Amino acid sequence: MGDTLAELRALMASHSPPLDALVVPSEDYHQSEYVSARDKRRQFVSGFTGSAGLALITTNEARLWTDGRYFLQATQELSDQWILMRMGEDPAVDIWIADNLSEDAAVGIDPWCISIDTAQKWENAFVRKGQKLVQTSTNLVDEVWKNRAPVETNPVIVHPMEFSGRSVADKLKDLREKLIQEKARGIIITALDEVAWLYNIRGSDVSYCPVVHAYAIVTSSSAFFYVDKRKVSSEVNLYFEENGIEVREYSAVSSDVTLLASNKLNSKKAETTGNGTTEAEENNYDLIWADPGSCCYALYIKLNSDKVLLQQSPLALAKALKYLAIIVFDDCRTVSSVNSSCLLFHSISASEPGYYEDGSFGIRLENVLIIKEADTKFNFGDKGYLSFEHITWAPYQTKLIDLSLLTPEELGWLNAYHTKCRDILAPYLDGSEKAWLKKATEPVSA
Repeated sequence: MGDTLAELRALMASHSPPLDALVVPSEDYHQSEYVSARDKRRQFVSGFTGSAGLALITTNEARLWTDGRYFLQATQELSDQWILMRMGEDPAVDIWIADNLSEDAAVGIDPWCISIDTAQKWENAFVRKGQKLVQTSTNLVDEVWKNRAPVETNPVIVHPMEFSGRSVADKLKDLREKLIQEKARGIIITALDEVAWLYNIRGSDVSYCPVVHAYAIVTSSSAFFYVDKRKVSSEVNLYFEENGIEVREYSAVSSDVTLLASNKLNSKKAETTGNGTTEAEENNYDLIWADPGSCCYALYIKLNSDKVLLQQSPLALAKALKYLAIIVFDDCRTVSSVNSSCLLFHSISASEPGYYEDGSFGIRLENVLIIKEADTKFNFGDKGYLSFEHITWAPYQTKLIDLSLLTPEELGWLNAYHTKCRDILAPYLDGSEKAWLKKATEPVSA
């Protein structure tokens, strides 16, 4: 680890301009929470294996920010060369940099690994002391990572209609209607789950997440899919052609965004057929839609800033189901604190009460819930109410529950829940599995 920090500091010193600090986030080029082995740069430089965190390397020290889930783990995994910064207790990284680094300090970032939102927030924080965000032309961590995992070449898989529920044509039609509503002529889609959802494809580039490392650009008349073409079989390529989607190399997204900015991005089909003008073109719409939370800064800077619609991707709301891994720590607010992170009808969230005892144990009870309309006796304000419905049914381990602490109502709820678990799961189990389920869901009492 010491050699890695020394090598990075040597690269920082030789960089033009020399870097006073280097930020190494957890995210990949798509701002993913969970990344592939070759994208675990923060883990490589720090030794910290938690899923969330950010490393800051200066000329004389190294700090790691992470959240409360990982305080104990970080203290166990970080060497004495690192200082743990506890999110929620210590200053955020941009505030710490502004307060502790010198005036005119140069802070290095790989613009592909930083979102638009984050980059702009940091730039605003650094203005006070004249500090600047410096984009490195290559990722410095990659230059010192000798045994980095190779690029994944796992195949792209078509997600059948019986599971997707909607055709690509329908989704593209809806998306283009959204573009017209916002007076935009194109959108850059970078979040891996959104690309997979829009084009009804799946992959295995990230462990436990059925996604492909890919980008999408959709305009009023064309649709593009940017991926390592080695992952696309002839059958899958035909699927894209049939859906009017042009497959291009993963690296081509950079130059194509530049073309998009100057209204020169055309599909091969449009070039050869001379398709008629679209409504967006007829109305001279010139905005390019980019989600500031998922689109990387490297693509944003290729656009004309006054012609960018910085707004949450419409696909974030169009998807009926988000991956559970993304919403486990959903920041839903209470009724008294309404903001954009609210519960939406037919959206899915998780109920996850937990308790963690440092150095001893941790418990989290979790169920996935769908938000539905509630049937209430009264309807105050005539606004309607929402309620939860379970869509996962796994028995609780009653040996871990102190039943004497439960009220009669809570005991009744637990027994009713276990009865439903048994009714729903039993038809799918064999004899020994059914016996286990029966024992696991037996009624309990105080």
